[in-house]
Amino acid sequence: EDFNRADNIDFENVIDAFETMKATANPNIAETANAIVLNLLLAYDVSKNIKLLKTAEILNNWEIKNAKYDDENISKINTYQIIKRTRSFTEQEIINLCAIVDETDRHEIKFCVYSLLENYQSAKVYFNKLSENEQMLMREEPIYYF
Repeated sequence: EDFNRADNIDFENVIDAFETMKATANPNIAETANAIVLNLLLAYDVSKNIKLLKTAEILNNWEIKNAKYDDENISKINTYQIIKRTRSFTEQEIINLCAIVDETDRHEIKFCVYSLLENYQSAKVYFNKLSENEQMLMREEPIYYF
């Protein structure tokens, strides 16, 4: 939402800023990139400003190649969140999402994947397995609104 109110953000320099952070060996670079991607998605959902979605895509791709989030499923889910905002999933993408469910024991990951696949009954099952605090945090994420 803050991205919608800031009209002086130079989206072209987002990657340069992260390259600088990478050069200084910032240990929180993946988490920071992920947080910005999620905030860009939230802002896009409100404004439908394609520049926000494109910036989220560019930053997410950079994070996948350069920062390596602890759980790479987070970055994959972000990729699929971006795709879902522009088009339907291909059959291969659906297969890839199902593989994420099969490979993880994390309830929040399963909730995210089932939400993306619009399998809301399964999403609800895994959402209800989260702690109250995790549920509260998840309600603030862009994936919650699928």
